[in-house]
Amino acid sequence: MSPALISVAAGELRRVARERGLAAGLGAIIRGGVPVPCSATGLTLLPVGVLGEVAAWRLPGATVPADRATVTVLAHALGETEGLTQVRIVARGEQVPSQRTAEPEPDDAVLLLASVRLGLLEHMLEAAVAHLNSRIVDGRPLTTRQMIQAAVADTVTVARTIAHVLDDPELPGGALAEAHERLDEAGWTVTTLFGAGGYLREHPVRCLYVAGLVHDAWHTDDYR
Repeated sequence: MSPALISVAAGELRRVARERGLAAGLGAIIRGGVPVPCSATGLTLLPVGVLGEVAAWRLPGATVPADRATVTVLAHALGETEGLTQVRIVARGEQVPSQRTAEPEPDDAVLLLASVRLGLLEHMLEAAVAHLNSRIVDGRPLTTRQMIQAAVADTVTVARTIAHVLDDPELPGGALAEAHERLDEAGWTVTTLFGAGGYLREHPVRCLYVAGLVHDAWHTDDYR
């Protein structure tokens, strides 16, 4: 995808994820025709019900058209809580080698995934602030506590920084990997704002952790 199309898609994906969640955001990426990245063992995560809309699979070193791949659906208990399924991809016949460069290029799917994760982070941060504002201790909401305010401010700064990075049509080397790392860190910060409840599998903030698992599956050494 061209930088201009990436920029437009990124903004829309951020909104979709913020309003409709992880599965909706990933589904929008896949429907855009972007090859779905897989791990070295051919494993990946994607929304339930979109297999028929996958254009191609990105295996390490090769891009495999959807009609030249054998797909096995596997259970993934945590992914299922967010409407995702795990699949294993095995290529059939001749593969299309991926072009390798001295400096690995950003993978479109991994780049767009960052926008989805950013939208989720913003949504859950808003939910966390609302949750803390409703908790009254010593006659004052928890949002008045300095430690809470600092954590929220830091997360807002991270979100704005990542948004600025993703809007750059000439993404600097290593910037995408760093953005995903900062999303991981900010996700844990937001999770802690929900207290012990944030660590329960049933809590909505789990979407941030599951989105990190998607990044683990989609990231390969061929692309940064």
